[in-house]
Amino acid sequence: MKALLTFYRRGAEDADRRIAALLALPASGVTDRYLQSSAIVRGIDRITELLRSSLSDSATGRAAAAARAAWQRAQWVERYFAIGLMLIVAVSVHVVASVMRGDRPGWAGWIIPALTAVFAVVVLIASRLMASSK
Repeated sequence: MKALLTFYRRGAEDADRRIAALLALPASGVTDRYLQSSAIVRGIDRITELLRSSLSDSATGRAAAAARAAWQRAQWVERYFAIGLMLIVAVSVHVVASVMRGDRPGWAGWIIPALTAVFAVVVLIASRLMASSK
């Protein structure tokens, strides 16, 4: 019986090795070297690094990092409430801009803002229910 179990275990290990070899990604060293030799890719890399360094050194970048950190520290109830408020503000701005523009899009033009407003109300209700259950 032990020989049968050993035979099965070795067969399973061999199958695992073969499947892993089939599913393994091909070596990307040649591709990486080719892409790094491209002037376009090097230019994009330089622009990305320049943007990253200028953003981290700017007041806007620091404010965005602080806002992101505050968002991550917030409880889910506060996040839902903020998301609901942002959606309500977005719908309000859209409606005001559409009315000020003067064109009448008809009922089909109000479907997306109406659905967004309904979703925002549901999110606000959910945030209030979550806050009251704690």
